[in-house]
Amino acid sequence: MAAATPELEGVKPPPIWLAVVETGAVTVGTALAGYWIQPGDPFFLHDSFSWTVLAPMLMGLRYGFAHGFGCALGLILVMAVAWRRDIIVLTEFPSQFAVGWMVSGMLAGEFADVWMRRVRRQAVISDFRRQRLDEFARAYHLLKVSHDTLEHKVAGSTQNLREALQTLRRQLLSAKDPSRPLLGLENAIVALFAQYGWIQTGALFTVDEHGKVAAAPSARLGEMEIKANDALIMHAVDKAALVSVRPEMSPTERGTELLAVVPIADARGRTWAVLAIREMLFVAFQADNLKLLAVLGGHVGDILTYGAGWSSAADETGDSFVHHLERAVEDRRRYDLPAVILAMSFDASERAGQLVQSILGQRRGLDQAHLLKSKSGEPRVFLLMPFTDERGGEGYLARLRRMVNERYGTDLESAGLTTRMRVVGKGDTAVGLMDDLRRGVDAGERAVA
Repeated sequence: MAAATPELEGVKPPPIWLAVVETGAVTVGTALAGYWIQPGDPFFLHDSFSWTVLAPMLMGLRYGFAHGFGCALGLILVMAVAWRRDIIVLTEFPSQFAVGWMVSGMLAGEFADVWMRRVRRQAVISDFRRQRLDEFARAYHLLKVSHDTLEHKVAGSTQNLREALQTLRRQLLSAKDPSRPLLGLENAIVALFAQYGWIQTGALFTVDEHGKVAAAPSARLGEMEIKANDALIMHAVDKAALVSVRPEMSPTERGTELLAVVPIADARGRTWAVLAIREMLFVAFQADNLKLLAVLGGHVGDILTYGAGWSSAADETGDSFVHHLERAVEDRRRYDLPAVILAMSFDASERAGQLVQSILGQRRGLDQAHLLKSKSGEPRVFLLMPFTDERGGEGYLARLRRMVNERYGTDLESAGLTTRMRVVGKGDTAVGLMDDLRRGVDAGERAVA
């Protein structure tokens, strides 16, 4: 506002006293200048044009209607006095000149007043908009500082979601405790959800094989008490799916103090536990974040179900691959999360083994591989890429082509490698997909559809 004030003052007229003094000085000065130039005709009444008219016109343009009129009236009075005192010789008073001076001063002054009002109005509007811009700028900087703080907090984390799931798998193998319902991973599970779901208060309740919820939580966030018989918890166990309330409803209207309940369930429907969420960041209580929690709960449930079999190592039996394929199909069906399967066939050359090892060594953290051989003994690799759409699969194939070209100086076909990509659909099943893949290998096909 302080910066806008000088600009606004720049369109204001000068002080009244200065305008009056200048108008009077111009009026008297015009008469004296005319008398000095033409003593017998100081108002240029006998010339082809009366230059005296410029004085009221200039005063009108500079200070407005009143000063243009005043200057013209002053000149008329001076001319009348000079005529009465015989300073100028006229047969009659020049009324037409007097009216012309007055009209010129009034028209110029009215023009100046109209434009001065417009300029002032625009200045006021501009000042208001400038204030609003300053408010928006301050709000933007506050949001930017808040965003930067949040970004630093997230960037300071050494894990992403893939690494977090891998870490949980390693904890399962190294700290397995079969005597506990959740294999001793209760605190790790709660910490994982708190990190990625912005949960502030919640509790983890175990669920037995018959769907009965434990009376006391096995792990918790915060100190608030959460009852195991809450209606939202019972509904989540019954549906084996994430349930939440509408944020605009009060606890009395919705009949629960919880915001959402996330089931820890595997791809086959076995519910191991439920995470009851009572408080979370306001900006996190939205559909995308709840979807992330549901997906995370499914993956944790698979880890608890399959234990050491839920590994990322390439296997020849295909059991682990089937488990992961079931999860990918379930995520596609429930949450519309993409997944693709790459079927790669190799010829029987010595280079085939090197290619297989290179492909397995360059997998991402959650990618799963299934190794098998066709009837003729040629190696096959089925690569499952969860959370990857068709475009991501094409990108992987482009990187594979570049790698083969850099190492062997040839393309995929010349290197004896044939690939085919299959996008997991909502209507697919893990068993059906595996049957299709295995039938292709048994038939000795070099390209698997």
